[in-house]
Amino acid sequence: MEAEHEQVSPLTTEQAKEIEEELYAVLRRQVSRAGPVPLPSSDFWKQVGELCAHLEVEVDRLGRAEGFSLRSQTAAKRQAGIRRAAADLARKRMVALVEHAAASSLTSNPFPGDGGQRIGVLEALDWSQHDPSERSFHQQLTSDLERFKHDVNWDAIQYGSLGTPRLKPVVGRGTRQLDDFVEEPGGITGEGPPEIMLIEDPHPPAADSEEEDEEDRIARIDGYPELAGQFDERRDEPAPPIEDPEGEEGLEAPASLVRIRVTTQNDEPFVDSAGNDLLLNEGDVHMLEPSLAKALIDLEFAVEVSL
Repeated sequence: MEAEHEQVSPLTTEQAKEIEEELYAVLRRQVSRAGPVPLPSSDFWKQVGELCAHLEVEVDRLGRAEGFSLRSQTAAKRQAGIRRAAADLARKRMVALVEHAAASSLTSNPFPGDGGQRIGVLEALDWSQHDPSERSFHQQLTSDLERFKHDVNWDAIQYGSLGTPRLKPVVGRGTRQLDDFVEEPGGITGEGPPEIMLIEDPHPPAADSEEEDEEDRIARIDGYPELAGQFDERRDEPAPPIEDPEGEEGLEAPASLVRIRVTTQNDEPFVDSAGNDLLLNEGDVHMLEPSLAKALIDLEFAVEVSL
């Protein structure tokens, strides 16, 4: 009668050992990863179930044959460790699948300038490297997330409900877009350059006399021969110096500035002679008046550096 109730494991001892090693290896990889790591085989969880069944048969056999012996206790501890590892791995993989589904579905409205496409945060999973039961779980999660997005009106939260068109970027006339530098149809994105709004300069620059056409210059000189010498002299004349409206007490010339590099971070700003705040961030380089530069160097906030 006892032989009739004896159970036979579908695995050999070598196969059970191999599955056990794979279980612990996958668990070690999964601990340090946010997304689900690939599995050794598509029927991985079925093999883990067969391993647990094999250990249960082994513990039962040793208990019947040897009672509370050292071998039966070791087999029971091995069985408990494998069950705990399987539970930890399943929990971490379920959390990873939930995180992947949520990050892929609940995308936020991109910041202006990042493009208008709704792009998922994570790449799609290669389901040939995962268990079919996990794929079914992920698909059910995605369906539940879509239901959640519908219930809370997710698109209205992220993209608005008024249908107001995006404002066109306002740039100066003469601005060229990146699509102007590529030859592919549709430009870089395949959808053509975004629409922009050009602003007119209320004070267009005056025409440079150096770019005057030679024939126009000759015609102008022929029309006014008495001014020909003056025109030619003006072309070679240097620009008049710009007078300082503040007189001799104005700002010092750039040549007298001292170049320093900040060595100590300070959240409190310093005030220069012009009343401007100067924030000291470690590593920044400034050109300052000698008095302020010397004070910062003496206070060990900066050091002088030469060009």
